[in-house]
Amino acid sequence: MDIAQQHGVQVASVLTELHEQQKRLGELGALGVDAQLDISVQVNWLFSSETLRRAKPQNTQQYPRFVKGISIRIDKLSSQVVKDREHIAELRSFAIGVEGLGEKQLRLPSASADLLLDFQWLLEEYRVSLFAQQLKTRSPVSAKRLAKKWSDIVDQLNVL
Repeated sequence: MDIAQQHGVQVASVLTELHEQQKRLGELGALGVDAQLDISVQVNWLFSSETLRRAKPQNTQQYPRFVKGISIRIDKLSSQVVKDREHIAELRSFAIGVEGLGEKQLRLPSASADLLLDFQWLLEEYRVSLFAQQLKTRSPVSAKRLAKKWSDIVDQLNVL
């Protein structure tokens, strides 16, 4: 089954809404620059061919909720710029570890690559908990849980 067949409905269902949110974000001007960059990183990851190729249907079924989270975040942004920037810094602290693996990710055994992918999905859930708590997360997530999960991943990668 190809990517379009597997994830097409979920992805297509959010594209118009996502476009609207990106326009709204652009209208915030300088106020929304940091959020715009962070949301761009998020959207690029969610819709990358690599992510979609490896995503399970239960992941892409969450796309409407992730895009709704972006909308709620933009709604709050003008009154919570400092808080938004703090959340961005916290998310970056976790994302840097994954990015630091760079090309090594491509050579990881599939079980390790799956752990990294699961960690990235957990980061998406954490975004929801930070920016749009009312949407709830699929599973419990916190900075402490992410740090523990990352520590476990690093331990496993060091064994390889």
